[in-house]
Amino acid sequence: MSCNCNSNPCGCQDVRLTAPVTTCANTEPCEEIIFGACVTYTGNDIYDIPVNNGDRLDEVIQKWVLYMTNPGCFDQTSPCQAIRTFSIDNVQPTEATIYWVVPGAPADIVSVTLEYSTDPTFTTGVNSQVVTGYTQWTIINLLQDTTYYVRFKTSATEDPDCCTSITMYFKTLLS
Repeated sequence: MSCNCNSNPCGCQDVRLTAPVTTCANTEPCEEIIFGACVTYTGNDIYDIPVNNGDRLDEVIQKWVLYMTNPGCFDQTSPCQAIRTFSIDNVQPTEATIYWVVPGAPADIVSVTLEYSTDPTFTTGVNSQVVTGYTQWTIINLLQDTTYYVRFKTSATEDPDCCTSITMYFKTLLS
């Protein structure tokens, strides 16, 4: 459990939803399952999709979605692979921090670009940042109380802009 507010009872210590839903000072629901970051998978290992018992549920879901929607970018034997898992944390009124994992060998990733936009289709207002060599980035100068969509594009030596990750979203806080 987590929420986008800064008061208790928010965060992973919550174990169940209440009815009616508790609200924070800004009337936003405190008890909201954002992406299951505090829940773990308790099933059999799935070797084709590197899912193991004890993995975070949000990462398992991201891997399944990428595998189902773009299996070529998930192929663990390919030189070009997508960013399989990433998380959005520390969402504030004008910034948010993104964490990700770059696929290892045999992937030949030479460039990673973080894209974010208020447009879920990424056709307008796309902001890009080359983040090669990093595994976290804080996006700053965001608008308050605004929904942003985030994705990654990877490039390999032989295939520029070869794979795009799934898209996730977050909403900045109102100060």
